[in-house]
Parts: sequence; C-alpha cells; structure tokens
Amino acid sequence: MIALVAAAALALAAAGAVRGTIVDGETREQLQAAVAAEHSVIDRLAVAGAGVTAAHQVAANCVTRVSDRLAEVADGDPKLPNGSVELAAEVVEAAAHAAPPRTFAAHRPTVPPADAGVDELRAAIVVVADSRQNVVQSVEAAAAAALDAAAECAEARLVMSAFVDGVRTRTDELLAANPKASTETIAALRAAQVAVAVGDAGAATRWAAAVVATEASHAAVVQAEAEAARVAAEAAQREADEWAAEERTADFGSQFNTDPGQFVFKCRAFCELLGLPYG
Repeated sequence: MIALVAAAALALAAAGAVRGTIVDGETREQLQAAVAAEHSVIDRLAVAGAGVTAAHQVAANCVTRVSDRLAEVADGDPKLPNGSVELAAEVVEAAAHAAPPRTFAAHRPTVPPADAGVDELRAAIVVVADSRQNVVQSVEAAAAAALDAAAECAEARLVMSAFVDGVRTRTDELLAANPKASTETIAALRAAQVAVAVGDAGAATRWAAAVVATEASHAAVVQAEAEAARVAAEAAQREADEWAAEERTADFGSQFNTDPGQFVFKCRAFCELLGLPYG
C-alpha cells in the first residue's frame, strides 16, 4: 500500500514536470495554467506524502505494540523456548531506536497574482518546479522510511508468531514428558499457553512459572513412588530373611531325631565303635 501511494504521487510529479517544460512561446494564459498545474501536483504530492507518513505511523505503532509484548520474553527466562529470547531482544532493541515518523510538510510557493506578466510567470514556473522536485524527494524519503517500518513490523510479527508457536509446542512436549503432574498444574500450564497466544500482559512470565510447577509436580510424584517402592522392597527383603532363618532352624532341629528306636540303634553302634559294653 505504501509503495502504491508513493508510486502514484511520483507519477503525478513526472506529469507536472512535462507541463513545466512547455513554457517557451506560450501565452500568458497558458503560463498561468502551467503554474496552476504545478501547484496542483504539489498539492497532490503533499496529500500522498501525508498518506505515506500515516502508513509509517501505523507500522511504527505495530512495532511498538509487538515490542511491548515481547519485552518480558527478552528478559531471558531460561524456561522460554530456545531462540525466542534472542529474537525478542532484537525486536525490542529495534523498537527502542526506531525514529518516529515526522509530519509531512510540503512547501508550496506563492501563486503569482492574476495580473502577473509573462516574465513573472516564467520565473514562477521555475520556482514552483524546484519546489515540486523538493516535494518529490520528501515523498521518496517518507516512502523509504515507511517501507522500512513496515518491514520491521512484519519481522516483529513473525517473531511473535514464532514465540507463540514455540510455547504451544513446548507445552505439548512438557505434558508428554511430565504425565504425573497434578491436574491443577496441567490446567495452569494450558491456561498460560492460551494467555500467551492472545497476548495477555505478563503471559510469558506466567507460562514460565507454570512450566516450573508442572515439572516439580511430576518430579514429586515420581520421587514419592520411588520411596514407596524402596520401602516395599526393604519390607519384602526382611520377610525373606526371616523366612530363611526359620528354615535354617527347622533343618538344624531335624538332625536330632527323637524316635526311641533310632536313638537305641545309634547308641549301640556308638558303644560298639568304642569297645564299651552296652546294656
């Protein structure tokens, strides 16, 4: 849009330049018409220049607005998506040093009086043609500045869009990696993600805090389960040790058979072995 407005204005200026060259041998009325045409071109250039400046202001406002949203991202919380901090800092830095658009002012020479002679009219045409050329240069400069601002706006929006996408992707990854987080912390993380997407103030900070809470909630459950498993394993080991001890005691007692027949037989054999009398 900015380029189209500037191009139309410069086309008008070119047409005015053609009129300005057709002065030799012209009548007084024709010279007056040529001067009026030059002034008309300057007026139209001034309108176009004001339009370009207004477009510049819109683009500058865009950069400022996006920069304000990215300012908290640029602070550098380590939980934010990779690369977002650096890109956000660049946008904020550019917005801080961006020159505001200046009010477009086109110098319009004084119109010669109605009774001006041929020589005065020819001199007026030279003056107004110079003024037109100055206005052309002003329009070109305003258009260049406006296009730069529009490019910065587009770049800032891309950074903002990439940040929102990064938060959404990172949120999904965090929920997949922390499935045991509490329902409350998961809900808070999702709510913070939505807040980032719609541009709520402080949303990035809230999202980073929700990430910490989600990871901590999952870790607490994992730690509690590990502790419970350790306690259960120790209890099972103690039970196994007690059972083994009871088995060993039972085996030792079985070596002393209390059956009378077996006892008599073993005593007789022992006495015979030692050559002692039995009975």
